[in-house]
Amino acid sequence: MVNAVQTNEETSHIKRRILSLLSAAAFAAAVAPSVNAQNAYVVGVTAAMTGPAAGTYAPVMDALRAYIDHVNGKGGVNGRQIQLIIADDQGEPSRAAANAKKLLNQDKVVLLINSSLSSTYAPVVADSKRAGVPLLFAGAACPKETFPPADPLQFCSTAFGATFDSRAALDFIKGQTKEPVRLGLAAMAIPLSVTVSIAADMIGIFKRSLRVSCTDVFTSRGNTSE
Repeated sequence: MVNAVQTNEETSHIKRRILSLLSAAAFAAAVAPSVNAQNAYVVGVTAAMTGPAAGTYAPVMDALRAYIDHVNGKGGVNGRQIQLIIADDQGEPSRAAANAKKLLNQDKVVLLINSSLSSTYAPVVADSKRAGVPLLFAGAACPKETFPPADPLQFCSTAFGATFDSRAALDFIKGQTKEPVRLGLAAMAIPLSVTVSIAADMIGIFKRSLRVSCTDVFTSRGNTSE
């Protein structure tokens, strides 16, 4: 039951985030003189539709398609339909980079979505910044740039972030313990596991006031899905 509730809440959050970003992108497109008012708003996605991580990310695209169909069925945004273009990157950075370039430069998307492994983030972020197009991480782990003080053009549909999670955990420890505490960390050896070092940094910042010492950090290769 808890998982079902969490899934429903996460789905609702994704819908609200996508609609708000579409509205913002629609406004930006509306004030651009080169935009034809009869054209659909084009939204581009680079996603791990196939490959080892497809089981995690492909269902997100199924939900996105269904939601866009629903929005279009209600008249779209500002009376204009939404055209969704999904490109498969198989969780590979080089494919994600190629997808981002095509979506931004050829398809002229007003919103770019990344739903893939964190190893694909860097090239997609770089291209979206150059194009000045908002980027949404949907159904994917949130990079630190989406948290305060956030990059104004980067957004995330999920709510977990190592820095804030670490701070909350350490505040809880501080409130619950009276004696010195030893804390061990574990993570998978994937790109976002740099969050382990972030967590360690947080411990370093707070260890004096929290009386926390950090033991070894253990890593495992895990699977390719995040």
